[in-house]
Formats: sequence, C-alpha cells, structure tokens
Amino acid sequence: MRMDLFKQGLKGKVKQIIAGHTYANFQEMYQKVVKVACIISETKIENREKRETKKKFDLGGSNYQGNRNFRWFKPGMK
Repeated sequence: MRMDLFKQGLKGKVKQIIAGHTYANFQEMYQKVVKVACIISETKIENREKRETKKKFDLGGSNYQGNRNFRWFKPGMK
C-alpha cells in the first residue's frame, strides 16, 4: 500500500519510468526513483547549458545586426 501511494505521488517522466517495473520493497523502489530523478535533472541542466551557450554564440556572429530597426539598403531608396 505504501508503494502504491508513493507511485501515485510521482509526476512526469519519473512516474512513467517507475510504473513499468516491479519492486521487492519500498526501499528498492525509492532508490530507483532517486536515481531516475537525478538523471532527469542532470539532463535538463545539460540541455539548458547547451541552449544558453548556443544563444551566446548565435548573437555574436559577424552577420548579426543587433539593431532590429536596421533597414536593408535598396537601390533607389532615399
């Protein structure tokens, strides 16, 4: 009963991963949940760092025009 209540309280990907397994006791299940949650959070942190790094390098390129009001010159424009 304790294991079922614990499973019901889980959310997201952790719940999906844990739901398909059977465990001998609560301690075994709890340890698995902690490991899965750590892996998921590490992955999220790595993905966030990759996005932030990409943003830094995307904005600094030689073709980047920081001024959004920049108008391209067209022949015949005054």
